[in-house]
Amino acid sequence: MRALAAKGLVRACMDNSDGLLPTLQQLASSNNVSAVLNFDQLPVPSAGAFACEDPQRLWLGWGDWNVIAAVEQSAVDIAKQTVMELGFELIEIGNLSTANPLLQSSATV
Repeated sequence: MRALAAKGLVRACMDNSDGLLPTLQQLASSNNVSAVLNFDQLPVPSAGAFACEDPQRLWLGWGDWNVIAAVEQSAVDIAKQTVMELGFELIEIGNLSTANPLLQSSATV
């Protein structure tokens, strides 16, 4: 996160230890924006102890030690490269907008 912040790429961020849904709700409400989540972009385990019929539920209610960061769309590629150089992965899972409601889904059915 320091590398992204040092380059001025992060607009807002939070850890998602309380789960993705509560984190996005707090991030959106704190910044007067709505979060549009693309469920198709959420990486989920396909087998093992965490396998379930609706794997997106793991992301929405189960916390993990990741960071949710808001990055300008024009800076996403630079942010991905910066994170990759440090041995981590940046996954684009949606966007923030000034539209309502607070949380929207853009899942492909």
